[in-house]
Amino acid sequence: MNTYTVFGATGLIGSYFRKELSDAHLQLAVRNSPEALQVNEKEVLVDFEQLENYPDLFDADAIFCCLGTTIKNVGGDQQKFRHIDMEIPAKIATLAARHGASTLLVVSAMGAHPESKIFYNKVKGEMEEAMKAAGLTSLYIFRPALLMGKRRENRTGEKIAQAIMPVFSPLLGGRLKNYRPIHAKTVAQAMAYFARQPQPGIHTLLSAEIQAAV
Repeated sequence: MNTYTVFGATGLIGSYFRKELSDAHLQLAVRNSPEALQVNEKEVLVDFEQLENYPDLFDADAIFCCLGTTIKNVGGDQQKFRHIDMEIPAKIATLAARHGASTLLVVSAMGAHPESKIFYNKVKGEMEEAMKAAGLTSLYIFRPALLMGKRRENRTGEKIAQAIMPVFSPLLGGRLKNYRPIHAKTVAQAMAYFARQPQPGIHTLLSAEIQAAV
């Protein structure tokens, strides 16, 4: 049975791929206990400021990183946002490479680029570059468009977009397919698929490629 470590297990995508990986042993790195654990899951309460104190988490067949927040959730503090969305994932990648986890799968965002004028996309792009520099054997970067699915937290703008975008989705063809909304479950299924059969190298998947994998 493969062992996978999950960062962000209680989030939108994380909660879905826990179901997709019921045939594996899952180590859930969490700040707080999930509502319920499955028989194949083990929770590890983690101080995310001291990740180097948990070497066993990084001795895994693959590591999933689905950490992320919003500017609103951190009170508009850009440094806090950067810390959660870039610095902590970068640390995870460094420790994964150091302790033998050859494969890392991370959720980024459509439009991520380290030189973007949009702060959110810039931070996601910086995170991707840090991941690439870690020296992992296999790195999968998932860049979904608007995520569909019910979150625990209230994101009003996202809810409005989720209601509107499916109407226009059929009109988005060709290269615009990558801008179609995609369900979080689909992203989770694709992540599980590539975790089971990773290939060496750096792989960046947009929404259309994520959809095609499941």
